[in-house]
Formats: sequence, structure tokens, C-alpha cells
Amino acid sequence: MKFSIAAKISLITILLVLGSTLTVGGLFYVKMTNLLVERASSDIANDIRNAGSRIKAKIDAQSRDTSVLANTSPIQGIFQTRNSNNLDKQSNSTFLQWKQRLQSIFIATLKSKPFYLKIRLIEKNGQEVIVVGRKENDIDIIEGNRLQNKNHRIYVKETLKLKKGETYISEINLNREHGKVTVPHQEVLRTATPIYDDQNNQVVGLLIITAEIGHEFRGLQNAFQNEHRKIYVTNDQGSYLLHSDNSKHYGFDLGTDYRIQNDIPGLIDLYKLGNKDKQIILKPTNNNEQPVINATKIHFDINRPERFITVAITEPYSVIKKNQVGVLYNVWRLSLVIVLGVILLALVFSYHLSKPIKQITQIMNDYTNQRPSITKMPTDKNDEIGVLARSYETLIGQVEEGQNSLREMNSNLESLVNERTQALESSEIFQRSVIENMADGLITSDEDGYILSFNSSAEQIFQYSSEEVVGKNISLLMPESHSRNHDEYLNVYKTTGVKKVIGTRREAEGLKKDGTVFPIDLSIGEITIGNRRVFSGVVRDITERKQMDKMKNEFVSTVSHELRTPLTAIRGALGLITSGVLGILPEKTQELLLVANNNTNRLLYLINDILDIQKIESGHMDFNFQEFELMPFLEQVILDNKTYGNQYGVEFVLQNKIDGIKINADYARMMQVFANLLSNAAKFSPAGQNVEISVDVKSDNIVQISVTDHGSGIPQEFHDKLFEKFTQSDSSTTRAKGGTGLGLSIIKMIVDKHGGIVNFVTAAGEGTTFRIELPLA
Repeated sequence: MKFSIAAKISLITILLVLGSTLTVGGLFYVKMTNLLVERASSDIANDIRNAGSRIKAKIDAQSRDTSVLANTSPIQGIFQTRNSNNLDKQSNSTFLQWKQRLQSIFIATLKSKPFYLKIRLIEKNGQEVIVVGRKENDIDIIEGNRLQNKNHRIYVKETLKLKKGETYISEINLNREHGKVTVPHQEVLRTATPIYDDQNNQVVGLLIITAEIGHEFRGLQNAFQNEHRKIYVTNDQGSYLLHSDNSKHYGFDLGTDYRIQNDIPGLIDLYKLGNKDKQIILKPTNNNEQPVINATKIHFDINRPERFITVAITEPYSVIKKNQVGVLYNVWRLSLVIVLGVILLALVFSYHLSKPIKQITQIMNDYTNQRPSITKMPTDKNDEIGVLARSYETLIGQVEEGQNSLREMNSNLESLVNERTQALESSEIFQRSVIENMADGLITSDEDGYILSFNSSAEQIFQYSSEEVVGKNISLLMPESHSRNHDEYLNVYKTTGVKKVIGTRREAEGLKKDGTVFPIDLSIGEITIGNRRVFSGVVRDITERKQMDKMKNEFVSTVSHELRTPLTAIRGALGLITSGVLGILPEKTQELLLVANNNTNRLLYLINDILDIQKIESGHMDFNFQEFELMPFLEQVILDNKTYGNQYGVEFVLQNKIDGIKINADYARMMQVFANLLSNAAKFSPAGQNVEISVDVKSDNIVQISVTDHGSGIPQEFHDKLFEKFTQSDSSTTRAKGGTGLGLSIIKMIVDKHGGIVNFVTAAGEGTTFRIELPLA
């Protein structure tokens, strides 16, 4: 039986589709089932991590509140007056005033934070000084013999060992009062920070916030647990903080210790000391009724990575698989539709593919037998068949088309010559017209400095006619100092070929016919005509612009000086009011005053930055250059900015130390440069990341200091203008974090004054490194 081409193509396509579908489908079902189960487990792990992030965020907020309360002014007042030898403690009215103010602050904090249970101020000997807590639905101030001594508590001992500004995060356990677990049970976490006397920098006590954390665990339980799924929360030892059996909750706090690794041995490695795994997923090997176990670590203390809680969720493998079966059925249905569609397309494709082949065969057969053909050649096709059809028609008319092409070529060549001649003449007229009517002066000269051309704008700028200057040395148009430099440059250029100013735009000075020296904007280019070099100079008179810049700078300076004095007074007044010296203000009033105080500070920062830029640009800023060692200087910079970094959860780290490096610089201005760089790096670094400072000595007696952050990087569109005034790469982020847009501009100006270079490298999502290069002393 003979089959046509269309039938063969259709049959082969259908067999291939059916065979591949059955083979791939079976493998797909097995693999897809496992993938869907793994995806479900991965989704659960992601949900756990998201929930853990919320828990960590609340613990971080509690740590920040602890630090904020520890730095309130009443605390220093209490310890300084309480430890005074001149006044009796009970009759010391100043101490009582400080105590009442701090109690008010603690009460306000408890009212705004519903999960905070108690705030304590404790002396370094463990004796409570001020305690404010909750009692049912009210706030309770604990005084007198109700105050306890907490010297034996671990969190008290550990907190007193910390440095100033550090925070201790306790274990999660049940709340105790007078050594006994309170009933009903309250799951709590404590954050504490040491308090140092500002006068002698000695530790005098500590501040502790006790917060109820159990509601977070119950929230996890409500979010994840159902009739098939169970959830467990443990501490870093594996002891249960949350269990479906309430008798195992906090057993380690109630005389027994139930651990998850005893119930689920596969999780033992997760709790081993030094284990860095963040997640373990245990799947059954052959029994679909066994559970899939998903355990994920949640670290909540950045200073102690060995401290964490673990959230484990168990769910039968069969339940997970059942939940994903619907997806498999949908895939099978879609596969069936695709197979039927492919078969239909194969039939249509075979018909359309064979039809033009039949047409070409018929036409060629008619031509061979010298018969007239009524069939049309399929030249409209875009595939190989269309190429074949068009090639056949081309072959027939090739001789006639060749003869016509020769005749047309002769005629077109003559027209082309005429058109080219007219175009050259028009182009010369056009170029001459453009040059003569351009607003900037255009001067051309040879490599010996003799003027070749001088357009009309140049005549107006220099007050010379073209006839007066063409053929003369270009130094005629320069002051004497510039003329000497120009002659020296031409000599160097002719002997060495080094180009110093070609292709750059710079400011210079010109000399008019009447002897007037005036500022110009000059751009020099080089043109090679054959073996001859010609220089072109584009000149613009910027006298008016210079005058406007001078007026602008004087205006900015005057306005900034006039604004700074009243703003300083306003800031001082607002600072006194917001500090509480005049008494406790209503909360709404306090918020408005804080907004006013913050905005006043931002205005002062902006004015000071503007004045610094104006001083540098006008040359009125004095620089006190002196020789000093670089490494002690950088260590002092890091120390001075450490508190600012702590505000954003960022630590400044000096990566390497090279002793003996000295630079000749203005110490205070260099402090300003690196303070700006470190503050920018801290603001745009994620919390918990380090900002690295490194030093490298180059072979050409240059030292390079690098400041690297791990933020989001600088967008490409801001690279060219990053050091311009009032430029900020992300206005929304910058406004939220503060900034004037002048810091990098000031940095560049100061570094330029020191004969140095500032540049940067950045990558999106990885961070930015600013590099400052300075000459060695």
C-alpha cells in the first residue's frame, strides 16, 4: 500500500506523541508526587520562618525598649542622688522626684505595650529600686518590703558582666515571684541591660523588662495545628515550650524534663552543640501513614547564636499526598488535551506541508512535457518550499533581468555622481553656516599653535576680527600665565604624544583685544587630516555665570547664617521641653514637640552642610594640615561612631591593621569625612550586618581606605551624579533615615583639597564599597 507524504507525516507524529506521552507520564506521576510533598514541606518551613521572624521582631523591639528606658535621664538622677553621702535617702526630695518621673515612664510603657508584665530598676547588688508591673487589669507600683533582692538570678549576674549599651536576652521560662512559679502560668522572656554612671563610667545597676511570650506560641499553634497536624515548640535543649499534651509544657520548669529528641530520635543532631543546620525534614521511607516531620530553628539572640527555639510540625504523609492529588489530576487532564491538540495539529500540518510540494511537482512536470500549466507556483511561502519555488522562477527570468540591470546600472551611476557632487557642495555650505551661526566661539589651530579659523561668535567674544588673528599664535588670546602653559603643553605633545586635556571640558581664562581677562568654558578636540593634526577649541564666555554663582553663594551664606542662630535657639528650647525639665507634658503635645525638635535638627544639619560646601567652594575654609598615624585615627573614628551604629544594629569592624602608616591631613576634616561614610553605611545596612573598614598601601605611595556595607547597593542611574549636591540614590529610604544629600559632595570636596581621590564600587543586592586614596606623609 502506497502512502502519501501527508499520511506518513501524520502517522509518525501521532505515534511519537502517544509513545512519549505514556513514557513521560508514568515517570512524571512518580516524580511529581514526591516533588509536591517536598513543596508542601517547604511551604510549611517558609511559614514557620515567617512566623519566627515576627517573634524575633518582637524580641528585638523589647531589647530596643530596654536600651531606650535605660538611657532616660531619671535613671542617672536616681543613682546619683541615691548614692549621695550628704543626704538621707528617705528625705532626699530630689531622689523622690526622679523616682516618680521614672515610675511614670514605666507606667506609660506598660500601657502602650500590653504584653510587658513588669519593668524593674535594680542596683548592682541585686536589690530592686523601682518595680512597676501588672495586677489583673491595672498597673501596680511595688514598693517597700514588697521589693525583692534578685542577686541570685542568672539574668542579673549575666547582665552585670555586659558592656555599656549591650543587651542580655534570657531563656524562655515560666514567670516566678519570690522564687515560686506563678499560677496561672505565664511564659516570659526577659531583656536586661547594664546601667553605667555617666560620671565615673562604673556599672551601678541594671534595667529589666519582663514580657509575656506565650501568646506568640499559642498564635503559632492556632495558625498551624489541625486534626491531622501537630505542632511542638522547644528551647535549644529540646525541652518542650509547647506540646499538644499540656502536661509537658515547660516540664523543665516544673520538675520534669520532656525532650523532643527522646520522642523523635531523628532530630538529635539538630540540637548538638555547634550544629549549624537551620532545618531538618524527616520523611517516611515506605509507610504512608507515618508522619512527615518538619523542624525549623528560629534564632532570637544575635549575640549568642547557640540560643534558639525550634518549631516542629508533624503531618501524616498520606494526608499531604492526598492534598496534592488534585494537582496531579489537573496535570493529567491538561496533558490529554495537549495530546489531542498535537494530533490535530499534526493532521493540519501534514496537509499544508504536502500541498505546495504537489504544486511544484505539477508545474515542473508540465514544463518538462511542454504543457501549459494552470497551477500557481507557491512563491508566497516563507520556508524551504517557498525558497525552492522562488528559485525556479528566478532561474527562468535570469538572463532578461541581467540585461535590464546593466542598462539601469549605467543610468544610475551617472545620476549618482551628479547627486554626490551636489550633496558635497550643500554639505560644505551647511557646515560653514552652522559654524558661523553657532552661539559658542570655534577656533581651529595647527600643532604649532597657529590659528587656522575664527568664527563670528569668537570675534564677538574676543573683540578681534578673523583677519586680525588667522595665521597668528593662539597665545594672542590668552593671559601670559596661560600662554606659557600652552607652549609647554605643545612641546610635550609633539615630543611624547601625551594628551592631557584633549576631549575634556574645563574652565580657563581668555584675553580680549582691549586687554580684559575674562573666564571662559573651554573644550579642546583633535582632528587628524591625512598626516596633519588640527586642534579645535569651543569657547564660551562664562562671565555672567560666574557673577551669578558668586551672588548665589553670597545669598546662600547670608541666609544660612541668619537662619542658624534662631534655629539653634529653637532647638535648645525644644530640647529642654521634650527632656521633661518643665514637667510631664500630654502625650499628643510631646509627640508634636518631638516632631518639631527632629525637624529643627534636620534644618540645622542642612544649613551646616550648605555652609561647609560654600566655604570650600569659596576657599574660605581653613585646613590645618598635620602629620598623624592612620591606624589610631581609624580606631578613634570607629569608637566615636559606635553608638550611631548600635542605633541601626550595625557594628563597625576594622578588618586589618598596618602600623606605621602616616598621612599629612586635617585631622578634624578627615574625621568629618569618615563619620559621613560610616553613618551612610550604617543607615543602609541590614540590622545584624557588619560594616568593614580596611586599609591597603599601594606601590605608588598611596594609601587606600575602604568602607564596605552589605546593603541594597546604588542604582545604576545614580552612579554618574552620586557626588553632586542634593543627590540621593533613593529618596524614600533616605528621607525615612535622614540626610541632606550633601554628605558625599562634602566628602569629595574635602578629599580633593587633600590631593586625594574618592570613588566607589557597588552591586545590586550585595552592597557598596567607598574607597578613599590619600598620599602617604
